[in-house]
Amino acid sequence: MLVLVLKDNISRLFYESLGGKKIDTVEVEISGIKLSELVYGWEDIRNIF
Repeated sequence: MLVLVLKDNISRLFYESLGGKKIDTVEVEISGIKLSELVYGWEDIRNIF
């Protein structure tokens, strides 16, 4: 499973607490503003909850 979250979004800590590993950073443009998104990934989600 992959999740993309804005770097400045505090919810990224939630994904980290669930064992998500940061695997990449990508740049996106929203309304003319360049922002960084972090890509979190899990190889196996069966044990998240």
